[in-house]
Amino acid sequence: MALKVLVVDDEAPIRKLVRMNLERKGFAVIEASDGSDALTHLDETVSLLLSDLSMPGLDGVELASEVHRRRPDLPVLFMSGYEEAYGGKVDDHHCFRKPFDPRELVACIQRTLEKQCEATVGS
Repeated sequence: MALKVLVVDDEAPIRKLVRMNLERKGFAVIEASDGSDALTHLDETVSLLLSDLSMPGLDGVELASEVHRRRPDLPVLFMSGYEEAYGGKVDDHHCFRKPFDPRELVACIQRTLEKQCEATVGS
């Protein structure tokens, strides 16, 4: 069973680029166009949340806060062209600056999920 990544971005071309690269590496991908939409797709089968920071409505930081309330174990990564506007609010999470190298993004997701698996096995 493929690990499932929830990709949240209000820009469809970004979601498509991320989806293509993740699916090429064997991940299952769920797309959401904003934070509220993402919460409707959040279930126990999601392995990682990858979210834009700057979105209309529920932004990435607010989404991550709600996700951590519901699923404290779920890893969160951010992507943004405006991360400096969020100051210290993203310190606990890796943030990819747009435009990013899709290979680096996929490699980071793989490393993050491997660490999560190691932590679960070690518990």
